[in-house]
Amino acid sequence: MSRATTCLLDTDYSKVSSEPLERSSNKRQTRGIGHILRLWRERSKQRRQLLELADDSDLLKDLGLSNYDLWHEGRKPFWRS
Repeated sequence: MSRATTCLLDTDYSKVSSEPLERSSNKRQTRGIGHILRLWRERSKQRRQLLELADDSDLLKDLGLSNYDLWHEGRKPFWRS
């Protein structure tokens, strides 16, 4: 057995700190929360803009949408996809 293998086998893992792992997990959670918040903000903005299109009936006709379609999508809460 090599010296490195012996050192690994002799290590008492109960004394190894899990702090870096916890910090890494917190960073991932923070990035995840940040992503969700950006997504929600963008959805809210898009839905407000969609409701503004309701006045342009020619554009709606070109897009193949009705006022009901706009209203239905535009009135959804930002957290629903």
